[in-house]
Amino acid sequence: AIVTQLPPALDGALAQRAAFAAAGTVSEGASARKVPPTDGADSALAADPGGRFALRDGGFAVAFPVLRSDDHVEGAVVARGGRSPGTRWIVDSAGPHWTGALDRLRSADSAAGSVRDGRVARGRVQAVPTTRGVVLTQATYIIRSQNPPALSSVALLRADSLRSGSTLLAALGGTVPAPPPMQTPADLRAAAAALYDSLRADQRRGDWRGFADHWDSLGRLLGRPPR
Repeated sequence: AIVTQLPPALDGALAQRAAFAAAGTVSEGASARKVPPTDGADSALAADPGGRFALRDGGFAVAFPVLRSDDHVEGAVVARGGRSPGTRWIVDSAGPHWTGALDRLRSADSAAGSVRDGRVARGRVQAVPTTRGVVLTQATYIIRSQNPPALSSVALLRADSLRSGSTLLAALGGTVPAPPPMQTPADLRAAAAALYDSLRADQRRGDWRGFADHWDSLGRLLGRPPR
C-alpha cells in the first residue's frame, strides 16, 4: 500500500535528535550527549539528506547518530514513516569514537582519489541500527560533468570491524545471484514442443488439472506468466 511507503519526517527527526541530545529524557535529567559536529560528507554531497533503510513490515526509516560527551557514538535516533510514523532511541554501548570512525571509513576505499574525467566524493556517514548495535556506513561516489553521481563503493564500520565493497550487499559479504543462462531459439522450440505434447496428452486423458498446469508453464516460457 502507498501509505506503507511514506517516508519518515526528516526535519522533525533532526529536531528531536537535537532536543534529546541537549536535554535528555524526563527520567534521566540533564544530558551530556551531543550532535556530531560533522557528518563526514564532502562538499559536493553535503546537501544529501541521507538514505533510508527498509523495515521488516515494508516501511522505511532513517537513523541519526548521537554522541556521548567523549565523542563516542552512544546510539541513534530512529525515525520511521509508513503506517506508524514516529521516533525511538536505540542505544549502542560499543559505539566508536566519531572522528576516528570518519577516518576509518575514509581509509576503507584505498582506490579513492582522482578518476579519469571526474572526481571522487563521499556521502554523509549514516547510522543503521541492527541487532548487534549501530552500524556506520559511508558511500563513495564518482562525479562526472553532466551526469548524476555513480556509486563507487560502500564502507561499513561496526565497533572495530571495518568492511567495504562495491555495493552495500558486497560489503556485507553477500553476492548477487547469477542470472539464469539464456536459452537459444532451439531450446525454446524444444521446450514449447514438449509442453504442447503434454497438453495434447492431458486433453486425451481428460486430465484438466494437468492441462492447466502445462498451459501455465507454456505461458511462463513465453514470458506471459499466469495472472
